[in-house]
Amino acid sequence: MKRSLPLLVLTALLLLLSGCVEYDEELWLNSNGSGRARMRLVHQSYYANTQEIMNKLDKPGIHLENITRKQSGPKMIYEVELKFDSIEAFNSVNDQLWSADFWGNITIAKNAKGNIEFKRLISLGSQNAAPEGTGFPSEPGEYDAAGEDSSMFDSDDNLVYDEDYINSLPDDNDILQGIYMQQQTEHPMWTYKLHLPWKIIHAGDNSQSIDHANRVVTWKFDTLNMWNKKELMTVEMKKGLNWMLYALIGLVGTLVLVFVIWMIRINRRSYLQDAIKHQQESEHQQQQ
Repeated sequence: MKRSLPLLVLTALLLLLSGCVEYDEELWLNSNGSGRARMRLVHQSYYANTQEIMNKLDKPGIHLENITRKQSGPKMIYEVELKFDSIEAFNSVNDQLWSADFWGNITIAKNAKGNIEFKRLISLGSQNAAPEGTGFPSEPGEYDAAGEDSSMFDSDDNLVYDEDYINSLPDDNDILQGIYMQQQTEHPMWTYKLHLPWKIIHAGDNSQSIDHANRVVTWKFDTLNMWNKKELMTVEMKKGLNWMLYALIGLVGTLVLVFVIWMIRINRRSYLQDAIKHQQESEHQQQQ
């Protein structure tokens, strides 16, 4: 069955959507689930869309601190700073840009050991792999053998696509995704830097680096290897003693020290009084 969406419309939409997203995020998480984040998003476009980003961040519990944009050649660069009241508020944004879900979803819960587990799931592309022989990735991370030379246009600027595969796709969004995937040649990085409130025990194998001293974990994902895949970022942490417990221990220690000093002074005073009394009695006996 042929698709009703004309190829000319497809081409026009692809030109608007052209360019994959480069994403760089630094997130500070507090023990109560609140936190702040600083993000840098680079999209290949000559048109700014700051208002749309502001609208997506206009959620309960999200406080936009600053947003800037600048043009660098064919790329539009957005820098965003925000605070969030809870993990639920952060997840409510979930700004899935076309098939690039770089925002993902965060969960924090206790595991069977009683430790705290941080999990964040992100994804890129459709999670339904294309069949082999279509010129599209049939497995996660697999690309057309033509590599960077593959294009959605032939030498005469005619649109090139696998008609059988396009007609087999379930909806028009998947058609756009499929054709766009053939012409995509840039594969930006998605970088995540997470500051945690508790002691890090370990992080998942896909973590780039772990700074135990400063409780920071970094991940870097090459979108070339992410197509039609999900990536799960995980960290297991252990809570230290609560600061109130430290304060209570300090207070008890101070009271014990004061009591000991007081007892020593009392004993010394009592000994001194006994010595004076003994001296007075000796003098009195000598006078008799």
